[in-house]
Amino acid sequence: MFVDVYMSAAETVPRADVSDALEDRLPPGCEVVGAGSGTGVSNVDIEIPDRSMLPAVVAILESLGLRGDTVLALSDTGERIQLAQWHGPRPGDKPVR
Repeated sequence: MFVDVYMSAAETVPRADVSDALEDRLPPGCEVVGAGSGTGVSNVDIEIPDRSMLPAVVAILESLGLRGDTVLALSDTGERIQLAQWHGPRPGDKPVR
């Protein structure tokens, strides 16, 4: 499945830094497959084997201090998750569905 990470123009972390961190730290079987930018938004595209890898993606993004309005768009469901709404599994958290 694919996860597109969309960052607003207000993001202070450069897209290249996000892409580099993901390339360096994604688990085996996951990879950065593209990146781009447009009016008011930039993105990094990731391929992961399944949803079980989302916590690793979120952990990397959070470690970079990305804004809460960063959006993860999931190709398997069309779901869009703001980083501020889901911070990976923590005790008592509901899993992303």
